Amino acid sequence: MIYLISDRFFFYDDQVNENLSKAEQWQEFAQEVCHLLRHSGNQTVLPFPFVQLQEWQAKTFTLHFCMPTVMLEKLDLPFDKRLAINKAPELFNVEYFFAVDALLCRRFK
Repeated sequence: MIYLISDRFFFYDDQVNENLSKAEQWQEFAQEVCHLLRHSGNQTVLPFPFVQLQEWQAKTFTLHFCMPTVMLEKLDLPFDKRLAINKAPELFNVEYFFAVDALLCRRFK
């Protein structure tokens, strides 16, 4: 299936690997959304440092897309981040280590 994102971008179902878990698919989808919204051009012809920058931007976007800070602040997560990390994957349908990255990269109330 093809989804029209804007007049410039199309998103194909096959861009997200269906062999991945639902959590991994969700995270991969978020990363592709970032590339569609923020980046243009073909990465195969870009200088490697610029490709690295785009991938870092996409990863950062994905952390906030899949686990929005505004939602984290409103949740009654345990004060201890280790306990919060154990609860977050189930709440946001993300992988455990993704939740670790997302919670450790920012503070929440």
